[in-house]
Amino acid sequence: MPELNKLDFVSGIKAEKINENFNTVDTWIKNERRRVGGYGLVEGFDLSADVNNFTVTIGAGIFINQAGEEKEIAEKVFFCDSPEYIEVTEKIVCPKDGIIKLSDYPYSPSGKKYFKYIPPEYGAYPNNAEIYAYDETDNMRVQILQISGKDVYVNPITWVGETICIRYKKAGNRIDSIILMSDGSYRYEKSVDSTSPSHVQIKDYGNDFLVGAVYWQITDKGILTSFYTNHRTYRTVYVDGENRLWLNGELYVKQRGIFFEEPDPPEPNDLWYDSETNNLYVYVPVKGIYQWVPVNDHSTMTVRDFFMFIPGEKHYPLNSQTFIFPEDRLDLHFVPNTNALEITIDNTPLMADQFEEVVNEDDGKVFLSQGRGFKLKEPLDRDTYVQVIVNHQVKSNPEKETFQRAAIFVNENFIVYSANNTSKVFETDEYYTAGEDQLEVYLNGIRLNIKQDFVEMKDQNNECTADELKKKKTETRYFKITNNVTIKPNDKITYKISKYVWNYDQLSLLMGTTLDDINALNIKVNKNINDIKALNNSLVNAINNLEKKIADTRAMIPDKTQFTKNTDILSIDRMDNSIKDKLIDNAVTTFEMNTTVLQPLTSISVDDFIQVFYISPNESRILVKGSDYNIVNNSGNTSIELSPILINRNASLYVNAIKIGVD
Repeated sequence: MPELNKLDFVSGIKAEKINENFNTVDTWIKNERRRVGGYGLVEGFDLSADVNNFTVTIGAGIFINQAGEEKEIAEKVFFCDSPEYIEVTEKIVCPKDGIIKLSDYPYSPSGKKYFKYIPPEYGAYPNNAEIYAYDETDNMRVQILQISGKDVYVNPITWVGETICIRYKKAGNRIDSIILMSDGSYRYEKSVDSTSPSHVQIKDYGNDFLVGAVYWQITDKGILTSFYTNHRTYRTVYVDGENRLWLNGELYVKQRGIFFEEPDPPEPNDLWYDSETNNLYVYVPVKGIYQWVPVNDHSTMTVRDFFMFIPGEKHYPLNSQTFIFPEDRLDLHFVPNTNALEITIDNTPLMADQFEEVVNEDDGKVFLSQGRGFKLKEPLDRDTYVQVIVNHQVKSNPEKETFQRAAIFVNENFIVYSANNTSKVFETDEYYTAGEDQLEVYLNGIRLNIKQDFVEMKDQNNECTADELKKKKTETRYFKITNNVTIKPNDKITYKISKYVWNYDQLSLLMGTTLDDINALNIKVNKNINDIKALNNSLVNAINNLEKKIADTRAMIPDKTQFTKNTDILSIDRMDNSIKDKLIDNAVTTFEMNTTVLQPLTSISVDDFIQVFYISPNESRILVKGSDYNIVNNSGNTSIELSPILINRNASLYVNAIKIGVD
């Protein structure tokens, strides 16, 4: 390694040796960059895309090149091409069901998406220039009834066994790679269009850096974009402005362990085992102040609740033997088989073998069983006062978490499945906490398994993550039935939400959502009040305007003597043209024609009464105007415009026309 020159300023300043020292120091810095941190991308280079304009934006960033030089790169926008397509024609014999299966997804260049046409709910009829079907024999156009994926539907009655030619466009997905050169310039490499494209291999680009790849995916809803940066050329080691260490583009998180001596100073979330007290502590904030909090403190205290069964009152049993606590006294519910009950009759305490606990089991779930009362082994020989004390063991610290009452809130409803719900996402009436096993789902009375048959959703579009389920803090009203379960239209999906409240933290979480709903309702109520006030003002103004118009109308009424009486004879010459135009002029006129050669309707107008009869080897029926045909006027000639699906060389039309209107 070169050394710095020793500078002697006695004979004057020598710029040459000073510059040599600067160059030497610069070389040391560059070498140190390469040896310590390596070269590659350091920070920035965020990727985004605009599918409407087909642009890709690379955010500003910093990288170290192979020479050890740090370079700042400005934002860059690339204008990309829309998907390339080719036109193909397939010849397929129409099957009995009329479903023609293409080799590829038909692509719409104008819509930049795959065709999806399912009338009347979804899509518009496709442009003939983009997809067109015709009979190979006589080139007659074939009406397309539906397009779904690679399946094209035609009328099987008309075209079964015929060779159908379908001309359409096909296009493939594409992955574009973004390459950063050592000099700071970019290269935008496009892959070959394919159903399974791949990005470039960075090893093929020498000393260049891979910033990321852009995946252009064609769907029936449009073009979607996603980015891949897992193969990005990161600098091996990097420390950011917050003194955080990054390794190969990943933030380094130091390994944590349990301290056996109290750390000084401690860091957030440090764990310390105090051997003297046999307690494990975690360093977390409490009311904004960091302190050591025990994580395994199981100390408890006893809370006693009292109730008296009084003869003659509502809850005293008729059989003088089975004593059930009131429904509104949730504080009296107890954990079975824990010696929670103390019973005194006539100042005499009962022994455990003189009574048995009355237990209510929820759907057979023993772990949710609750004691609801007790039954004496022998009924009382007379009605007397029966005193009960219920003992609860609760956490002794902190006191604010002491909540001995157990409350159960249940909401149950059902949803009838519709085929329009393609996502299979359903909304409940009330919120539930994800990850708390509060939601049960049944399909036609059969219970579904969570995670396997259904999953809990954060919202309509996103499933709850594993971390969100673990934290049990997400309040939601959505769930999704997985593809493991087959659902048919009109299937009954029943859900049950059971909320078990055992402590103040759970109650706070439950009430938090309720308070949010109340606040939202208050906003709606206030808005409705303002709307009603505005409506009242508008109504008053409308009444005033109406009264003025009535007065004006009365002033405009002409002389009644000029009116025609109901006893007068109304001749044609006294009729208005609007009435004469609606009178029948002459008898029925009949036309007969083939569906492939539609003749003009002589002396008939579009306003006359017309009936069209359709007769073919397969069917005979009256056609519906507006659906099966339309009456049009071309250059003064009235003719029938028949729906393409009814055009058949073996079919005929019979037209009856009645002319409306007299001169």
